[in-house]
Formats: sequence, structure tokens, C-alpha cells
Amino acid sequence: MKLSQFKENIKEKVYIIKTNFKYSFIEDIENFGSDWTSLASTIFYNLTFILFIRVIYAKVNMIAGYTLDEMMVLILVGEITIIIINFWISASTSDLQEMIWSGSLDLILNKPLPTLWYLTFRKFNIYDFVRNGFPPVIMVAFLVNWQNLHFSIINVIIGILICFIGQVVLGNILFVISCFSGFFDKKGVTILADQVIDDLGRRIPVDGYHPVLKSVFLSLLPIGIAMGLATSVILGKFDPYWGLAISLASLFFTLTLKILYWKYCLLNYSSASS
Repeated sequence: MKLSQFKENIKEKVYIIKTNFKYSFIEDIENFGSDWTSLASTIFYNLTFILFIRVIYAKVNMIAGYTLDEMMVLILVGEITIIIINFWISASTSDLQEMIWSGSLDLILNKPLPTLWYLTFRKFNIYDFVRNGFPPVIMVAFLVNWQNLHFSIINVIIGILICFIGQVVLGNILFVISCFSGFFDKKGVTILADQVIDDLGRRIPVDGYHPVLKSVFLSLLPIGIAMGLATSVILGKFDPYWGLAISLASLFFTLTLKILYWKYCLLNYSSASS
């Protein structure tokens, strides 16, 4: 591929993201004043969960090698992970499921677009990100007793990078699950996709898993990278370079799986509208 062609491909993909973001923003603005009860529900859930954690730590000093403040950091990273999932990943994958079952995917496939890229960044939940995302993150951040924690700059930087890589890994997994909509029951696929997110949101440190489960959640089903592994690296409980290597390997594996399975789906796709 020539350099000029490569630049044009990059420009096209950036333009797709900007355009989808713009139309998602316009759509969300129309619903800006609706359903504020979800914010109250989110804050209440987090306060209840944090209270539950503090009650447990009133009886014990450590859980899975984590002090109370370290557990609060895990919860904070978990909140950041979940709002990004809702902002980008689940928004696009849910939209893909509906497109497969309604037959509207045909309209996308017939356009001269890099289809896989377009569908990956098809939808952004901007309104939900601002309204339901930031308040819990700010609340948890204020509840962390930061002076009791000690961080290494290298660990923090690599931990944040691992968290970002883990988001992409999770997005690849959910994209593949969403493509199952073309072959299985729609409700079952939705439940399966939600279950992956629920498992991610259980906020259990990877250090607390059995070694076998720890290996599974960091390799075969790498849902523990974005939150658990990233937090362990940030807190200095896991070697940062080894953690980064695991994350990159999972990224390569899930991205390859996503591309190959998408090609397989295109070869076997039968329109729901036909």
C-alpha cells in the first residue's frame, strides 16, 4: 500500500468516526431532558455497593490482598471501564444486533464503506456517558483515601494503557457475540452480551480468582484485562511489562477473531428483509 493511499484510508476512518459521533450527539440532544431517574438509580447502586464493601472491611483488613483504599481504586477503574462500555462498545454492538434482525444491515453492506470499521464505531451514547457516567466516577474518586496509596509513574502509565487495550479487547468480544444474532435467537444473544458486561462489572480483583480462572479471564475469555489486570498493574501487584504483553496478545487474538468471523458472517449472511 502506497503512503498516499494509507493516508486516505486513515482520513476516511477518522471522518467516519467524526460523522457517527456528530449524528449520535444530535440524536442524544433530543432526549437530553428525559429519564433522569437512571442517574439516581446509578448513584444509589454505587453508594449501596461501597457501603457493603466498607462493612466487610470493618471486619477484615484485606480481601484478595487488597486494602480498603486499593479496593476503592479497583471500583474507580471499574466505573471508568463501565462508562466507556456504555459510551461506545455496547452502543455499537446493540445497534448491530438490531440491524441484523431488521434487515437494515443490507443498506450498510451496499455502501462503499470500510464496513467493519463503520459498524465498530456506528453509535455513541454521549448523553448517557455525561449524565450517568461522570457522577459515579467523581463520587468514587472523592471516597478514595489517596494519601494511603503509593504509585509508580511507570505502573500508572502502563496500567492506563492496559485499561484502554482491555476496552478494545472487550469490544472485539462483544462484536463477535453480536454477530451471533444472524444465527441464533436474538434474545439469547442479548442476554449473553449483557452477561459478559455483568461479569466484568462484578469488581472482583484478578488476584482473588483461582489460578485457573485467572488464566481464563486474562487469556481465553479476557474480560479481566480492562479492569482487574489494569488495577493490579497500577497498584504494583502485577508486573507491568508482563501485563502489557498479556494485553497485547489478547488484543491480537480477539482482533484476528473479529476480522475472521466477520468475513465468515458475510459469506453466510442471509438478509432478514428478504
